[in-house]
Amino acid sequence: LTLIGSKPDVKEETETIHGFQIQHAHHITLKNVKSFMCKRDGFYIGTDYIVKETEWKLQYSAKNITLINCNADSNHRQGLSITEGEHIFVDGCSFTNTIGTDPQCGIDIEPNLYKYLDGTFANITVSDVTIKNCLFKFFYCN
Repeated sequence: LTLIGSKPDVKEETETIHGFQIQHAHHITLKNVKSFMCKRDGFYIGTDYIVKETEWKLQYSAKNITLINCNADSNHRQGLSITEGEHIFVDGCSFTNTIGTDPQCGIDIEPNLYKYLDGTFANITVSDVTIKNCLFKFFYCN
């Protein structure tokens, strides 16, 4: 399966035009999938939040998500973003030519920064990946 995004056609900045957006899902496997020229991220794994009065509440976490031999090329912001999740496995994938909006990384693993909630990460494995023509910056570790 190959998804060709709308990067050349969308001129304004947007937060929501990802190639494959996997949110609050369980037991998803993408194998040999290609995501090209998306205005945001080629692949996005995260969760949804709901607002209750003055607090953000986690709705559902992404769990047991697998990407095998997938390719993200020429996307605008990231090849792959993981903003929340448990048991995420990425193997044999390539993330190339990410050019547009910062951070422009091949892979970005970081929580969505909401005032009341930090992201939850557990058992994320990334192996045998290729990252080429993407930026390497903004490294922060706790």
